[in-house]
Amino acid sequence: MLGGWDSMDDDRDTVAQLEAEQEKYAAQLAGLRRDEQAAASAQAVVPAAGSLVTADKAALAKDNARLKEQLAALSSASAHRSTASSITRSSVKTSGMRFVIRDLETREKGVDICIMMDGTGSMGWCLSACKTKANEIMAAAGTVHPEAVTRVACVIYRDIDDGPKLTEVSDFVTKQGLDAMTSFLSGLHATGGADECESIASGLKAALKLSWRSSTKLLIHFGDAPAHGTMYHNGRSGDSHPGGDPTGLVPEKLVKQLCSNRVNYYFAQISTTTIHMTNLFAEEYTHSQNAVFKVLDRGATASTFIPMVVDSVRDSMRRSAFFASGKTASSSGRGAGKGDPRTIFHSVL
Repeated sequence: MLGGWDSMDDDRDTVAQLEAEQEKYAAQLAGLRRDEQAAASAQAVVPAAGSLVTADKAALAKDNARLKEQLAALSSASAHRSTASSITRSSVKTSGMRFVIRDLETREKGVDICIMMDGTGSMGWCLSACKTKANEIMAAAGTVHPEAVTRVACVIYRDIDDGPKLTEVSDFVTKQGLDAMTSFLSGLHATGGADECESIASGLKAALKLSWRSSTKLLIHFGDAPAHGTMYHNGRSGDSHPGGDPTGLVPEKLVKQLCSNRVNYYFAQISTTTIHMTNLFAEEYTHSQNAVFKVLDRGATASTFIPMVVDSVRDSMRRSAFFASGKTASSSGRGAGKGDPRTIFHSVL
């Protein structure tokens, strides 16, 4: 009996061991199940994360496509604006060019010629030439440029003491108004001039008041005596007003105004007593880019009167065309050296 109890004790130990191992395995199984659940949870999260990434990629692609569409729209709008701006600029440029062309065409077809002369006794021959050749002046000037609208004016000046006859003026007229010019000239007489010097300042003042308007503006001055003031003749001429014009007029300032108004000033030298004066006048034109002062030093006579006027008109029109082109020319007015329009413009007109 005793051996039987020992056997039962052994069985109990074995069962206890088995139960312990069972609990151990159960614990291990529970751990494995937890691990499995964790793994399963992890596997569930990864696809979800992948889905989120995929969703984000799709959203980004959609946004990118939308941005591309907006960029294309902006580029198209910019292109339209650029084209419209280009068209506008082109239209403005074309319109401006047409305006310039029309303006040049209008201006190039006009020439204003003012014949200013000393009307005292010594210049009777010049006054007579102007009287008898007024029609020839208009006709001859018109041959320089057939399409040019030629206008002619006349300014006569005398001396300070000649009273109401100090200046006599006929403003610009076209061919249609030539009868009025002829009537004016027919009433002129060479008179006055007590001393050698004359009131050239009065003549210049009257010339400035004329209705200048054409692109080519030409003043042709015929005179055989200098202005009042020793600075204009260096004391070599008889002058009852050696301090200058008693009215306070300063010839150089008046000449400068003519230059500013783009009036080409051609002086027909008849006497050497005017050289000092013309040198001073020329200085006022030295820096001009739009007009010139020129001395016609070959001498003026009744026989050369018309050719001198025509040559002056032709040269003046060529200079005006040259200045309109934006170039510059010598304004010394003496000779036809380098830069002188007579050597540059032989094919302009």
